[in-house]
Formats: sequence, structure tokens, C-alpha cells
Amino acid sequence: RGAVHLYPDCVKRPDFEIPYRHAIDFLETLPGVDDRIIVAGLSFGGYAASRFISHDRRVKAAVLNSPIVDVHELSFSQWKGAITKMPGFILNRLIEAKMRRSPLTYALKAYSAWSAGMELTTDVEAMSEYYREWRVPDEMLEEITCPVLAMVSKGDGPILMAQAEKFIKSVSSENRELHVFSLDRDGSDDHCQLDNLSRGRQVMFDWIDEIIGPG
Repeated sequence: RGAVHLYPDCVKRPDFEIPYRHAIDFLETLPGVDDRIIVAGLSFGGYAASRFISHDRRVKAAVLNSPIVDVHELSFSQWKGAITKMPGFILNRLIEAKMRRSPLTYALKAYSAWSAGMELTTDVEAMSEYYREWRVPDEMLEEITCPVLAMVSKGDGPILMAQAEKFIKSVSSENRELHVFSLDRDGSDDHCQLDNLSRGRQVMFDWIDEIIGPG
């Protein structure tokens, strides 16, 4: 998201395999870089990295914290039940009123839209349509063959948990592991282990050491 501050056209996109490919092309030209290329995706990066590793065999291992295979489902899972039957203009006014009462919510929504190359809108139907292509379909997941570590926390909720489980069951990697963080096991159950970053990093780097060895 930070790049958009300097480069307004450098926004999030559904096909992250394209910019990631160019990033790895550049990485390979740098001194001291060998073929042990590992990709790590944090939060929304779990979607971007999942798309990329399904397209590029140069990646020797990947850590997804957590893997996101359907941004649309994650973003609009709360729009269920009676609220979906509400006339659009009423729903939009309710959302506008809520954002006026909460500057923090407004700022988050505005920045999220801006970093995705969109104007801020309360039109739920338009937003829903925009995010429909932000997915890692089954045929892409099956193309993933490198070792993968999926990390998800119990506090992430049922949608992210289900997507992490789908990811780990669908990839073709022989070496695949799902680590579910919990307070009793890890002292952490927050998104991306924000409540215990050292434990999250320990799990990640211990796994990486097993995959590529030290050095």
C-alpha cells in the first residue's frame, strides 16, 4: 500500500502474479542472491503471494500469514441476511451515516479504496462486483508445488480459518503445513500474531530453516 503515495498508479490489483514476476526478475540481478527464493505474504499479502506462487516456479518456499483465496468472500461475508434485502439507497445512507460518526472507519475505507485504485463509495453492489475477480481459483491452487507454510490465528475468525484450510488442502505441494495459533499453545491468537510477533516469527523461521537449511 505504501507505494501508492509516491506512484498513484501503483495500486493493488487482482493479478499480483504480474508485478511479483518483475520483482523477482530484478531480485535475481542483485549480488549475493542465489536460487533459494522464499516469498512471505502478510495479511493481504497472503492473497498476493498465493496468486504469485501459483505462476512462478522460481519460488523455493512460501509462507502465507494467512492465505487468502477469495477476497470477495472475506470482504462481503458480513452482508448477509436481512441487510441484503434492504433497498440499495437506504443501505448506502446507513453506511454513509456510520462513516460520518466514525472518522477512523471513514479513513480506513477511504485509504483501502484509494490503494486499490478506486474512489470511496458506499455502493455495496458496485464494490461487490469490483472484487469478484480477486480470487485464487482451484486451478491456480493446484499449480502450487513449492513447500508452503500457512499460518492463521484462531482470533482471525471462521472465514480466514476456512480459507487457510482450503488453501492447504488444495495445493499440490508435498511439503505443506498449517499452523493454527492459539493462546494456550502459542500465547497468540491475533491476526498475523500482532499480539505476539516473536512467536509468529519463531514458527516461520524455524520452518524456513528446515526447508532450506541455515546459512
